[in-house]
Amino acid sequence: MLDLNTRYPKEHRTGTHRSRTPAETLTDFGTRMERIGITRLANMTGLDWIGIPVYNAIRPNSRSLSVSQGKGVDHDAAKVSAMMESIEYWHAEVFDGPLRHDSYRELSVREPVIDVHQLPLRGGLDTIGAARQTPARAQLRTDLPTLWARGYDLLRQSPMWVPHETVRLNKVGLDYAATTFRVGSNGLASGNSLPEAIVHGICELAERDALTMWWNGLQDRDHVEATKLGLDTVTDPVCTGLLEQFDAAGIDVVAWDVTCDTEIPAYQVCVAEREQRASWRSFGACWGYGAHTSPAVALSRALTEAAQSRVTVIAASRDENFRTMYHAQNDAETLRRTREAFFSQAGTHRFDSTRGVDNPTVNEDLDDLLTRLRNAGIDQVVAVDLTRPDIGIPTAKVIIPGLEYYSLFVGYAPGPRARRRQPRPSEAIS
Repeated sequence: MLDLNTRYPKEHRTGTHRSRTPAETLTDFGTRMERIGITRLANMTGLDWIGIPVYNAIRPNSRSLSVSQGKGVDHDAAKVSAMMESIEYWHAEVFDGPLRHDSYRELSVREPVIDVHQLPLRGGLDTIGAARQTPARAQLRTDLPTLWARGYDLLRQSPMWVPHETVRLNKVGLDYAATTFRVGSNGLASGNSLPEAIVHGICELAERDALTMWWNGLQDRDHVEATKLGLDTVTDPVCTGLLEQFDAAGIDVVAWDVTCDTEIPAYQVCVAEREQRASWRSFGACWGYGAHTSPAVALSRALTEAAQSRVTVIAASRDENFRTMYHAQNDAETLRRTREAFFSQAGTHRFDSTRGVDNPTVNEDLDDLLTRLRNAGIDQVVAVDLTRPDIGIPTAKVIIPGLEYYSLFVGYAPGPRARRRQPRPSEAIS
């Protein structure tokens, strides 16, 4: 049973909704960085000229990702964003919660088990055009014993077992050929409280589901334009401030409302340097994404992530990115096609701040998210509590069968909802 009954009023609403300010979180959780192995928080903002704060959290002995990134509307928020990403990765690397060893077929007779038939399987290529790759797409075997971790179904309010490999993120010596499901950080989150961490995890999964549904549903160029925001309709002061920073830096911005049938507000942003900038070097378009119960928070996350994406390319220090990504990012022809496809027309879709909610407490945000997911036909939302008592930083891994996996990841295979959205060949975008 997860402790979700304690109420956590929102005390911070600038760019994100939290139960205390980023400065307070940094002062408290920052004292745990040494024990987790974070050696420093590096200010990367000045590597670009936009001025939107971006930080790296460096954890040299990581078992998955040594360089975590964070962004925010101010420096404290960006520091906390980077620190918390590194903290949640660490928790998933050292997870040692209760386990079972059994087959799905046998365990599901005796205990509640997540619907493994709706979980994303291990994909094919792990990188494009490089030597390193994973084996072919996995086959689900419900008769073979495997490890299971204990989670909690938030919709049914009861314990539920999930595949251990969907929770653990220790990639040292990991044999991808021996895995069945996707090993990744989707839905991994930390926060000032467990409800806050779970809200963050759900929003990440909802964001990537919405993106996949949007891209899979494209039928023609009119569809691309239909949900493109008219940026002059954005009235939230945080978002307008971010847009002004991009404009002052000579960066063009386009944004789309990609909210899907979950009705969780989600936005996609693409930024590119204006064409009149120096032509002696090419810097490609960068993207950012965000989802939240508040449309303003969702859009601000997408905008700050787009700024972070530029710094990612400039710094070239994130250890999960490979040479092929940087080559594609700086290809002049790719930039030309991106501009032609996405920047040729101004958006007209109105930014609707009333579609979301701004509840007094984080707990009510969680309840609202669960209601929206249930209304979209989702019947399992499982949270695995990764919090370690000796560290005291609430962390969770959220798993939601039925939501689409991130289509931008190589090896993605559309699930049922995405397949229903795909246009017939004659309707494909041209």
